[in-house]
Amino acid sequence: MFFRLSSDECRKSLLVAVKSELGWDYVDKQKLLSHLQGENEEAVGRIVVEAARLAWETNRSQVTDFFDPYEQRVAKSVLSGIPEVAYLAFGGYRKAERARLVVYPQFYLTETIDSPVRVLDVSGNFDFVNTKHGDFLGAVLGVGIKREKVGDVIVTDRGCQVVVAEEIADYLLQHWERVHQVPVTVVVIDEEQV
Repeated sequence: MFFRLSSDECRKSLLVAVKSELGWDYVDKQKLLSHLQGENEEAVGRIVVEAARLAWETNRSQVTDFFDPYEQRVAKSVLSGIPEVAYLAFGGYRKAERARLVVYPQFYLTETIDSPVRVLDVSGNFDFVNTKHGDFLGAVLGVGIKREKVGDVIVTDRGCQVVVAEEIADYLLQHWERVHQVPVTVVVIDEEQV
């Protein structure tokens, strides 16, 4: 009895066989990071190499924190040297500056990858208070959130829209109450509403 495998099934079977034979140890991490200069670039490189290793060994996608555009270029330059994995960038909207990378095994179905970000709409009566981008960002950080968990902040007439890591959205919904002395209402909106 013969079975005909699709090219994806063949590639996945071959990858599983190679993984079990060689393991992650065959990847030359030093070579992957050799083009990076400075502590910041090396730190980003180590983060994405570790995400790639985990994705490859566990056959599960891995998510980074938010990277600024420069850090994204560094991360992508490292990931391009690892053919066993691929990545997607999620920033909450099409022209986002800051984005999280989802690193996944090359054979993974991208349709199964959910967005790792949430968009919060923050509104309040800012008619008599002059608020800027830094005021809203400061308010988020003042609630105890690290900058790496916050994407873009878009100032609107009645407040802002802020892209955050999925895992902190519920915390912000419960604890973010003010910007300056202005009480705010925080709700999750669809990414298409940005």
